[in-house]
Amino acid sequence: MIHRITASGATAVTQGNVFAYKREKWAGNGSYKTEVELNVRVGLPEPEMILPLNTESLSTVAVLPWGSALQVTKEEDHFDHLFEYVPEGGEGMVVLTMHLHENVLKNGTVKELVEVRLDGERVGQLTPTTSQHYLATVRHAKDMEKELGVWAKLKGSGVAAELVIQGARAVDLPDQWLREMPTLPVFTAEADSYEIPGAYIADEKKSSKTKTKTQQKPRTASTNNFGGNETLYQVGKKQVTISDKQRQHAPGVYRGAGVAFIVIAVIIGLALAAIPGVGPILSIGAIVLGVMGNLGQRRIAKALEIERGSRLPE
Repeated sequence: MIHRITASGATAVTQGNVFAYKREKWAGNGSYKTEVELNVRVGLPEPEMILPLNTESLSTVAVLPWGSALQVTKEEDHFDHLFEYVPEGGEGMVVLTMHLHENVLKNGTVKELVEVRLDGERVGQLTPTTSQHYLATVRHAKDMEKELGVWAKLKGSGVAAELVIQGARAVDLPDQWLREMPTLPVFTAEADSYEIPGAYIADEKKSSKTKTKTQQKPRTASTNNFGGNETLYQVGKKQVTISDKQRQHAPGVYRGAGVAFIVIAVIIGLALAAIPGVGPILSIGAIVLGVMGNLGQRRIAKALEIERGSRLPE
């Protein structure tokens, strides 16, 4: 999908968050050091949701920025047309155009609504309340001699289909967008591969250093989400997840906690052993739990040492 966008003369962009924060880290010599850490998160949809299913008639359509989800109504009256666009997976994105529609009530009152079309054919309309959020933008697009488009999620099967639009409301549109009303590029035909120029050339020397450091630090996977900071490490044959809460303590604290597990288990085991009949079994169980707790704490300590570099050569 990204190659196709690039081959069409456009640049793929997305939204993201950048975090910078100070953290106290164990220096490995009985002291702590303060380091600044950076964290970048990007939001990406599923690949099949990046480009619209209808790409051939959008060169003059100014597509609204992404907005909150709103349901289209009366799309069931246009299932025959919608069915032609439903992908094999049952869900995909399309770009609809928005048009002014005058609905005459039985008492002669005229209600202005927004009608949505897919490649020029009507596929539904917005409710009177929802239409009020877009009527001003529809008129503005007409004054600019452009059609107004909106992203919509098409979900369907062999018997039904529904549309949910995701377009910014008139009050949320930035002035720059209203002045420019940018359109989508003319997408090149879908193919198995595309000839595109290189977008980034790595510094070989820097890459070599990074690779060496990665081999020394056996970090296997990151399980971070926006606002979180958890990292997965391989310790022996086990995987250990380290969180910000665990990073607040030095590795020695967890080793001490492991010893405490053993001591407490032995004390409890001796007390349980005095129980007639089941006492010995309960005693063994308590000691086993203590050993398991000790091993768990030691693995956390080891993972922290790996992360903090206390066992890496300078």
